[in-house]
Amino acid sequence: MKANLPRGLTEISIAVLVAAAVGFAVLSPAILTGSAPAFGDNVSFWAPSTAYWTQRAAEGELALWNPYILGGMPFAADINHGHFYPPNWLCLVMGAARAVVVLSALHIALAAFGMYLFLKSRGVRLDAAVWGGVIFALSASYLSLVNHLVMLESISYLPLVLFAASRLAARPSLGASLVCGLFLALSALVGDVHATYMAALAAAALVASECTGKLISGRGGEAGRTALFFALAGCAALLLAAAGVMPAVELARETARAEGAASYAASHGLDGPAALGIFAPLPWGSLRDGTCWNFRWSNAVFVGLPLVLLGVYGARRLAERFAGVLLVVVGAALSFGALSPVWRLAYRLLPGFRNFRQPREYFIIALAGLVLLGAHGMSDLADGADPPKKAKPRRGRKRAVSLLILVPSALVAVAAGAYRLLDAPGAAALVERLSIEAPPGVALTVMAAAASTALCSIGLAGVAVSLLRVRWRVPLGAVLLATVIVGEFALASSGYLSFGPADLYRGAPSAAGPLREALYSSGAPRFAPVGPGFGEYFEDYVSRNT
Repeated sequence: MKANLPRGLTEISIAVLVAAAVGFAVLSPAILTGSAPAFGDNVSFWAPSTAYWTQRAAEGELALWNPYILGGMPFAADINHGHFYPPNWLCLVMGAARAVVVLSALHIALAAFGMYLFLKSRGVRLDAAVWGGVIFALSASYLSLVNHLVMLESISYLPLVLFAASRLAARPSLGASLVCGLFLALSALVGDVHATYMAALAAAALVASECTGKLISGRGGEAGRTALFFALAGCAALLLAAAGVMPAVELARETARAEGAASYAASHGLDGPAALGIFAPLPWGSLRDGTCWNFRWSNAVFVGLPLVLLGVYGARRLAERFAGVLLVVVGAALSFGALSPVWRLAYRLLPGFRNFRQPREYFIIALAGLVLLGAHGMSDLADGADPPKKAKPRRGRKRAVSLLILVPSALVAVAAGAYRLLDAPGAAALVERLSIEAPPGVALTVMAAAASTALCSIGLAGVAVSLLRVRWRVPLGAVLLATVIVGEFALASSGYLSFGPADLYRGAPSAAGPLREALYSSGAPRFAPVGPGFGEYFEDYVSRNT
């Protein structure tokens, strides 16, 4: 497939402005109020470790060793700290509290723009490519990572890696290999190596699909050349990220990281409620929040029925869009963890695969593929690609058929939306009190809420289709459908954004602050990562162990 590049400064400017607007919109509560993302690893891990290495850097030293955890352990060798990722050094200029906001906004914009580039390289028209970038950046699978900055930064490079792999597959060259390797290396240097591993797998699937097409068409030599240059991209990534990757590999050898990974995956792959959440969000949390409290993955995998249907529509020309289908299949299959034969096969055969024990995260590969197919479908709808093949019916008949679709769809959308609005408070209160074993009645309530969301989406999609039937040349239906999907994603992911005072990022210090001092004075073992929000846990720990 011939890869297309954005044409002209105007196209690129539009994509950059939209991407920047998305990054600003997501972080606007923090930007406008002086607060910061305040949940999860940001305050329990990122803030203390960043405070430590920035203090060392301000004193002209490299943070090679951390004496405050486990009686002392390597610091620079732990790639999770992002010590060698250049943008993270903004923390020296503006402090951790402001830097976490700026870095989050920049990487959200980077993800949106990178997805735009990837979609353009696959032949998608400008508006659909920009739309796809917005969808990816607002997806719960991606946006839920705002409160886990290391993961957010790393996964932001997935679209760029796919773009570079697409370019490499179209025109294999040393330059294309180096660009692909650079994006992989930057993803690794951030610190979340699992995100880099997922990006490499997604790129490999994309390149494999292109090589298969070349082999089928009798271009075996070109397929071999493509595979060779992709292998060179992997080598380039390892060399460029060696400062972080090589110590991390050595450190991993000294741990039991891989032990029990298969059994761990059994409880961290997609389950029934999460599979339902793919099509309709469970907006009040998973029935298994007790085991997966960080992400509520039953929501984070949400893509919505309209996007699924649009993706199916975009996959009709399967031969030239097979790469998107393959990304969906690979990502979804790996997401089910030990329940999936594909995951078990990868666990046995792929080097390094067993070191990563959160199968649900692989769903973002499926999301990238579905956004690609959906963008193809949106391009087809906007172009009026499928006018009726037979003689056009008379105007009155066409309008009658459109009304037969429009009226029931609108009624379904209104009724389902009203149910969601009226039932949400009661269902939310019930689910907040759920244990892992939920009473059947509560589970049915949650399923009914999810079904109402799905029906609302289907109804709005029907309205879009009816508008398309009325006027092919004015793509009102395509615009409405695009708006529905963007709105769904924004609403489904908004619950993951948690903001708090910037003071949370001050005094999570290298000496570890008052809470660690309390632990030391109480004689508790020196093992605990300390960050705001964990005070109650450690106070309880001290009371039980002193």
